[in-house]
Amino acid sequence: MNLYQTPIQYNINHVALEKKEPLRNEILDFVHAISQHKSPLVSGHDGVMALKIAEAATQSYKKGQEIKIK
Repeated sequence: MNLYQTPIQYNINHVALEKKEPLRNEILDFVHAISQHKSPLVSGHDGVMALKIAEAATQSYKKGQEIKIK
């Protein structure tokens, strides 16, 4: 028995993803939410948090340290 080559079992599955432009999808969802008087999939709070995370990630990379998100 070779301790460095352990038997591996795996299953390969094909995952098909539709290629769609994310910003266009978000805008279409927003327009649909307004016309149907429903909440959009992405809220304003979600958008603000995404921007804070992206900004903190950029600062962290530049400074080489952890950045707290408020």
